[in-house]
Amino acid sequence: MSGTAHTKDTRLQRLPLPIALTQGDPAGIGPEIAIMLWEQRHNNNVPLFTYYGSLDHIKALRPDLRVVDLDLPMDAMDVFDDAFPVFDMPLKTPAIAGQLDVKNADQVINCLNVALTHINDGHAAALVTGPINKAVLYESGFKFQGHTDFLANQFGKSADDVVMMLANEHVRAIPVTIHIPLKEVSSALSKDLLIKTITTTDRYLKHLYGLKSPKLAVTGLNPHAGEDGTIGREEVEIITPALEALRQKGIAVDGPIAADTLFSANI
Repeated sequence: MSGTAHTKDTRLQRLPLPIALTQGDPAGIGPEIAIMLWEQRHNNNVPLFTYYGSLDHIKALRPDLRVVDLDLPMDAMDVFDDAFPVFDMPLKTPAIAGQLDVKNADQVINCLNVALTHINDGHAAALVTGPINKAVLYESGFKFQGHTDFLANQFGKSADDVVMMLANEHVRAIPVTIHIPLKEVSSALSKDLLIKTITTTDRYLKHLYGLKSPKLAVTGLNPHAGEDGTIGREEVEIITPALEALRQKGIAVDGPIAADTLFSANI
């Protein structure tokens, strides 16, 4: 397949639609994780998915694997039990594990763009992304910090409208600063940034997750949450004023709390 978008047809009435699983960097671990997931499909409740990436690369990684090139991502439901389903996005040059190649950067972005087109057209249910290497993408002209702001841009949102959420069945964690050197975090942190991030988090927890009263807690930046300013002033001058402003807006938020305490099993 050339990776072009398809229009809707009557097969869209079939359910379930697959998850669009993008390859990420072909020299990284994304393709291998996708194969491992498919091989566990009968044991660990792995959902139906279509893999967006290079069919030839999958075959090179696992010559013994039965691989099917799909015309439409939803055709995965017809083959998923017996074959690894691929919406083929050919590479410009063969990928070698651990050896990054800027010549394949456009293919990495094309996987994302085509998957998003299929989701918008109703051919796939949701997006799951393999890990990208931003250094290679930057060399090719990629303008975003990562998947989060790239996806925001694709859906007509600004970086202020989205958050990155790390989640499991017990906790959801949202970083305030994203993909910057550790030495720059303090200078990047601001009252406005905290208010925007926490307001967005509260809104989406209510609207997307159905939580009427989300329980929000904010860590300190410094060890022991700054010890009342004796181990850094960010908690006193930035974090606490931001949280007070949020409480005045009716958002239930605690903090700043020492990070090692916040992520204990009893919180």
